[in-house]
Amino acid sequence: MSRIYKVKKGDTLQLIAEKLQISVNDLRHYHNMRCELWELLEQKLTSKTERIIVPSEEELTILQGHQQAVQKELERPSRYLDKKFYAKDYKVKEVVLTSDKEVKTDYSLSLQMEKAEKGWSMIVNTTYEEADTKFTELATACMQAMQPLKYHLSVNGGITDIENHREIIERFTQKRIDIEGYFEGELAKSYTDTFYEKLIDKEYILERLQMSFLNQVLFPRMEWFHKENEKWEEEFCPVQGSAFIPYELEAEVVFEKEEIVTIVKGELKRNYNLWDLLDGIRAIDDITPIRSSFEITYRTQRDTQQLLKIDAEITLYNEGKLYRKNSINLKSIKH
Repeated sequence: MSRIYKVKKGDTLQLIAEKLQISVNDLRHYHNMRCELWELLEQKLTSKTERIIVPSEEELTILQGHQQAVQKELERPSRYLDKKFYAKDYKVKEVVLTSDKEVKTDYSLSLQMEKAEKGWSMIVNTTYEEADTKFTELATACMQAMQPLKYHLSVNGGITDIENHREIIERFTQKRIDIEGYFEGELAKSYTDTFYEKLIDKEYILERLQMSFLNQVLFPRMEWFHKENEKWEEEFCPVQGSAFIPYELEAEVVFEKEEIVTIVKGELKRNYNLWDLLDGIRAIDDITPIRSSFEITYRTQRDTQQLLKIDAEITLYNEGKLYRKNSINLKSIKH
């Protein structure tokens, strides 16, 4: 049953709503649905407002629950990508473990986001730290020579194009001489030749960049942050250079005091042959199928909706043995 609140000197709709722990809109709507015509509330209280009809304790509990649900929804990242989602700088630690070796790569990302037609332009400048081996150092030098990359991002999240492909080719061509001068020998020359041949093919390089584990977790579909208690199917690439295959995904969302933790898990449910997959062929294999799963944990700030941290891991097993595990730890840099 409704209750009557007698308006006191100094009262405002905001103050009364805060006392009741509900929104001003809910308070105004509740009162206006039950009051006399001359008592209708507008944006502010007037000198003629003597009383406000407020919810009973039971009704208040329901409205407070609704208010909390609305507030939580506002604290999640937007369903459509916006500029405040990304910080300017991140540090990344990436580890790739195979049956015979482990490769660790540390690098930093500098992000600059600009509004573009039907989405966003994202300038990504990657700075690599020292590599583990001479060959890895050569690969890193070639990647560094491409920087920065300018992606086109969909409003829903995800890379859809490379906007500065011609500039990337010109930049690499200029720096290639220095790379081949530093890494002497036929192996280095052969590597840079192959790298250049692939680089000038825009369709090829775009697909490879979309397939990278980093780009898949750093530029997710924004609806991931609004899915929980449900399962859905989405394509994911387990190894760069293979193919996108459908995984069954599910998400869990935990509201902590200052952060929101969104955990996205994926599991491969269909049977594929590893060697065909590495050739880009999605061939069914019911005898010796691969097993694969991934887990990505996002931490976002509740009050700013900004991405603070990502911990991600994807594993691929073939014939019961680990073929490849890729893990990424990404953390925003505070200035």
